[in-house]
Amino acid sequence: MKFKLSILTLLIIFLFACKKEKTTTKKQQVVSIENIKQETKEHKHHHENIKIELLNGEKWTVDKPMMQHIKNIKSDVMQFTGKSLEEYQLLAKKIDTNLELLTSNCTMTGQAHDELHKWLVPFLEKAENFSNSTTTKQAKDNYQIIKSSFKVLDQNFK
Repeated sequence: MKFKLSILTLLIIFLFACKKEKTTTKKQQVVSIENIKQETKEHKHHHENIKIELLNGEKWTVDKPMMQHIKNIKSDVMQFTGKSLEEYQLLAKKIDTNLELLTSNCTMTGQAHDELHKWLVPFLEKAENFSNSTTTKQAKDNYQIIKSSFKVLDQNFK
């Protein structure tokens, strides 16, 4: 439960920390938070159907500071050789730490930002599932899902 709250908080921070020119009232902010919650629920149920659109057939550029956190996560995942549940849990904590840094340092705007969300929101769900693994088999299966998600990232972002 604590992790779910943390992920939701990160998502909210990520969405609102990005540079926005528009100011909102408290009522608009409450509506926006409700929209984010609904979007997160929808992504959880339909994220496999979301297709990332390329920019005229070219990969989207992710801002360097943000891409560094993504690269850190990918590096940790790809170099992982652990076998025990405790080792998988340590990796999950590293992923969570980098996701917090990624979302709290969002500098992107526009369509590139929106397209990155199409990868990131499902990734947050996968990271949550990985973190909540209670058996080594579950952790191993969720690790493979996390690992394979970087194929989509590599196909669409640079």
